[in-house]
Amino acid sequence: MESFSVFMLGHSYIRRLTDFMERSNRRNLGLDRANCTVGSLSIGGSQVSNPHRFRQFVDAASGRNHAVVYIHLGEVDLMNGARPELVVDRLCHLAEILAASNSSVVVSQLLYPPHVSREQVVRVNRLLKQRIRHMPRVHLWRHRGFWSSDAPYHVDGVHLSEFGLRKYFHSVRVVVEQRLKER
Repeated sequence: MESFSVFMLGHSYIRRLTDFMERSNRRNLGLDRANCTVGSLSIGGSQVSNPHRFRQFVDAASGRNHAVVYIHLGEVDLMNGARPELVVDRLCHLAEILAASNSSVVVSQLLYPPHVSREQVVRVNRLLKQRIRHMPRVHLWRHRGFWSSDAPYHVDGVHLSEFGLRKYFHSVRVVVEQRLKER
């Protein structure tokens, strides 16, 4: 059986997801290491609109022929005053570059941290949906079932709580499994 690699890029959500997988014994997204390996580059506070970080993400994931590259960026950009259109342009440009040398690129919808304007997040997600539907090998992932009566955010209002991390882990695993099956 062929072995696949998955690579996750992003800000602290990815770093905290990796920590969650480690401490909950769900390493490698809970996927069989004989068939799939999961790596990541996560830098807290990363902004896709920052040229230095953008280059780091491109260098880390391009030319590697990963079966799936999962990207979660954008909330920090909005927290720091970036326009929704700029965030969408940079995310789509990153996805386009990575799609040239990887099988499938998944861009996560932005989530709704309390310190970010809900209107801006909705605008980014709507624009991402419009743009990505026309991009080969690039897919937008919506975290279905992510919200419930339990608070998904940590008391800091930025990061995901333990409950939120569990939901996020399952959501990321689902999209990775879907993309692997469609290879």
